Amino acid sequence: MPNQNKISRLVGEDWLKHHSAELTNLDNKIFYEICKFFVIWQLFEKLVIKKYRRFNEGKVIKERFAYKIERAVKNWIDTKGTLGDDFECNLRYFRNRYIEDGEFNHRFEYLKCTFESDYNRDFVANVLKSENDLETEKKVAGLLILIYQYRNQLFHAEKDLTDQKENFEHANAVLKKAIKKEKECHV
Repeated sequence: MPNQNKISRLVGEDWLKHHSAELTNLDNKIFYEICKFFVIWQLFEKLVIKKYRRFNEGKVIKERFAYKIERAVKNWIDTKGTLGDDFECNLRYFRNRYIEDGEFNHRFEYLKCTFESDYNRDFVANVLKSENDLETEKKVAGLLILIYQYRNQLFHAEKDLTDQKENFEHANAVLKKAIKKEKECHV
């Protein structure tokens, strides 16, 4: 079975063929990035998000994640004074992916319709559209909220996985940087 991908080996080729042709044909590199995403997301949620749960009071459930992210990023800046340009290359990638000729493209329109709340959607849209006039804190929070959307689409089977390798490479890089920033605050 030389053409068998890692997913087929993991869950069983016959079972997978019967239930999902999309996953049977998924490129191993995409599968690898998605597997990494699951692990890194788990660490991110454990090390970053759970620490900010006490700040939920008064927030609508769908906006709680964004609020926790904003609190975490603010804490990183308050502790270290700056975030630097660590996230700029990732932000550039997502801007190029979702904006063409100054307008949101079909990819963002699809992503936009699956956001949990108007607050999250508008926050991310503002970050992607703003160039240099936005605080680093907002840019990083927007990236993490965008990646949270990837997580939601992936976990709820709304994400087409065929053209996602670079998305998950950048998402994984942002999450790793966020985990590092959180850990640096507690050294």
